Amino acid sequence: MLLHDQFGESVLRHPDKTAVIVDNARYTYEELRRLIRQTALVMSNEGIRAGDRVAIFLNNSVETIAGIFAALSLGAIFVPINPLTKAQKLAYLLNDCRASCLITEEIFLKALALNNTVKLCLTKDDCLECDFNSVKHFSFTDIKILDHSHVHSCELIDQDLAAIIYTSGSTGDPKGVMLTHLNMV
Repeated sequence: MLLHDQFGESVLRHPDKTAVIVDNARYTYEELRRLIRQTALVMSNEGIRAGDRVAIFLNNSVETIAGIFAALSLGAIFVPINPLTKAQKLAYLLNDCRASCLITEEIFLKALALNNTVKLCLTKDDCLECDFNSVKHFSFTDIKILDHSHVHSCELIDQDLAAIIYTSGSTGDPKGVMLTHLNMV
């Protein structure tokens, strides 16, 4: 069983039930599935493939969920990063895991200037005044209007890598702990 399989089963069983409540907004399983597929479509169209790292540097939000499950559906590896992480440490983590995609908020974008691996940035907000240093950018406002009917998922096994979770680095540089789908299930 893959980490995202259980979500897919929940969508089939309860498409109209509330899956998550964020900031007084309710999202059904079907609405969440649609956002995940729209996010996966943008990532796929911009070259994110199986094995690529997708760093998620957000507070808890529906976009966090969409980023995690979109990455998993493409066979990419999600890398959750604590939103309290300082810019220098964030740049280290992005470079260390060779993140291809960063999902974040406008207030956290300072670290992009210190990174040389991210080629796609998805932001929770529109970021009208942001400088993306030639990094391709989409906001979730743009993503939510896409036709998601042509998203193809990746064939995976439970031994494939699902996530890299970094240690705190309190006694040195943070270390990435690699977790398979089976580990996480």
